[in-house]
Amino acid sequence: MQAVPPHIYIPPLGVSSEYTDTSLQANAGNQTAMTLLAQAPSTIVNPVYFTMNNIRPYNQPVAQAITLVGAIYLLIFSFIVSMVLFPIREIM
Repeated sequence: MQAVPPHIYIPPLGVSSEYTDTSLQANAGNQTAMTLLAQAPSTIVNPVYFTMNNIRPYNQPVAQAITLVGAIYLLIFSFIVSMVLFPIREIM
């Protein structure tokens, strides 16, 4: 699992603590709510969360494809530059 940077993880913690405080104060006298809270405490302890979903993976095949395309571009560019500068070599 990847580590979550603090600037991403801290705001949900603030929202979660505010929700927990508000929810407990609003439902302090409600026995049904307290019973359900005892059965599933994660609903109030961590109501806001996120998961890391890497939609653009960077692994060995991806890196190899990028490197190959870059090498092809470099080859084409160097050929064009050498053909453009060829007449200057004849003058010198």
